[in-house]
Amino acid sequence: MSQRSAPATDFSSLATAVANHCEKALDQGILSAIADDDLSKTLVAAMRVFAAKAQTGVTPALIQGNHGLSATDGAIAATAILEAIGIEVFELAAWQACSKVGSRRHEQEDMKGGQ
Repeated sequence: MSQRSAPATDFSSLATAVANHCEKALDQGILSAIADDDLSKTLVAAMRVFAAKAQTGVTPALIQGNHGLSATDGAIAATAILEAIGIEVFELAAWQACSKVGSRRHEQEDMKGGQ
């Protein structure tokens, strides 16, 4: 049986390093400096953790330093993710209507209904 390595003990420094590399590539306009395979590997792992946290009711704020994810970048990324995994917007809307996972909106509706 193979042993899996434990999560990095210093995830914060790793996350900071990745974020800094991404910001540098954006600032310098050299997106090709980040290989698509490496970006995919990083995003898939991060999105799986983000989704797992959302399933527990924790949705981390999308903030890096003094900057949050803009609505435009969020919409572009969400659209690209949906296309990459083959889900249409109406399918996502149907899933959201039937699920309470990862949605603060449902929490607010539950609170209103309980009053």
